[in-house]
Amino acid sequence: MYIAKVYITLKPTVNDPQGLTIKGALHTLGFSTVQEVRAGKYIEILRSK
Repeated sequence: MYIAKVYITLKPTVNDPQGLTIKGALHTLGFSTVQEVRAGKYIEILRSK
């Protein structure tokens, strides 16, 4: 079995509105020390022999 692990993220210069929304929610929940959040995706592709 083969597994390909793919991480998809935005370039640092690209605005990340989803990350800003998550950061705001974390601050609302009391995690005020969080300074930056970047949202991305993680995908595993499985192939069996």
